[in-house]
Amino acid sequence: MTKLVLMPASFRPPIENALNPSAGLEERFHSLAAAYPVVDERNRREAMYQIPIIGGQLNYPHLYDGMAAFTYMEPPVPRLRKGRNWAFPALSNIKLLDQFSAETIEAVHAALCQSPHGFRRGPIATLPDQDGGRIVFPSPEDAHDLIKSLCAYCNQRAQVYPFRCAMVCYAVIIQAHPFLDGNGRTGRYLFNQIIREVVRSDWDLPIDSISQLSMPSFLLKIRRALYGADWGPLELYFYDAIRLWNQCLNKIRPKS
Repeated sequence: MTKLVLMPASFRPPIENALNPSAGLEERFHSLAAAYPVVDERNRREAMYQIPIIGGQLNYPHLYDGMAAFTYMEPPVPRLRKGRNWAFPALSNIKLLDQFSAETIEAVHAALCQSPHGFRRGPIATLPDQDGGRIVFPSPEDAHDLIKSLCAYCNQRAQVYPFRCAMVCYAVIIQAHPFLDGNGRTGRYLFNQIIREVVRSDWDLPIDSISQLSMPSFLLKIRRALYGADWGPLELYFYDAIRLWNQCLNKIRPKS
């Protein structure tokens, strides 16, 4: 019999618990951003192959977790994207933080996925995993309410707390699943673009490839944050993810 992992009937995760960043969070992230190596696209793609080699649990413990969120998991192999997200011409005129809104998120999704459909209007769930379990995501109404809360949150705080807003934005898009397809692409682009607009324009963290090291742990941290108001593990996850990516880039960067 198929198992279901159901979300609460009224989807109201406590986004207000993300209002105040942990002490020193932004300072730690800004220090990592300052050390972000500058490389060309060829070297960046070579660095992707270093992720499963360097990203061991001993050096980056916060990428992993003692519990598994779900039973499905892919092997830790690098996923190579066909160039950077911001290479899409339709995205060049979209400035998120001029006015972060649901319409802006829809425009980003349409540009990334070549999709005219916008926010979904019906239910959505994952395919069953190897044990028959699947996730049923929030209703369209609840997902849209969460998107509106996210936009208000980012408009008030992104210039001061860009890393926290980027993290909250990614978590909300993944958990609300407001689109029929392309939620991961949209969430990754929004995460990186917020940081690009506020901190440094050459920023690009390959969240998709790093998350393959321990996908169940990553999903679990997102759900802990939104449903249990426990944002600390997700903060530490992204901190280790950025440390790992910096090390991968430094390893292949041409020596001067």
